[in-house]
Amino acid sequence: MSFYANMALLAASLLAKFGASATLTSNSRTFNKQTNRMEGETAEATQCRAVVRPVEIIDEDGREVTYTQAVLNVEPVEGGKLTLGSDTYNIGKVTVVKPIGSPIIYFAEVS
Repeated sequence: MSFYANMALLAASLLAKFGASATLTSNSRTFNKQTNRMEGETAEATQCRAVVRPVEIIDEDGREVTYTQAVLNVEPVEGGKLTLGSDTYNIGKVTVVKPIGSPIIYFAEVS
């Protein structure tokens, strides 16, 4: 087994052990050329494992910034929602860790 395959298994096992069951919901809409509007909102729900945690970084101006990050085993959609227990988060920027093309883990800024 390659190093990255081992890392993918490790990430999956850590999320299985420390993560909680969660639901990712994304809304998809289509553009109607006749009415020139977006229509037909459809919600798609996906089950996953997730951990939500605060992350502190130093930005390019030297200021300490804290934001909330979700660590997931399923790829979230920017603009979607993550429901973890009784809390619902809006999904912002998504970062995928995939060193050789195969995703290992997903990070999403949430609010």
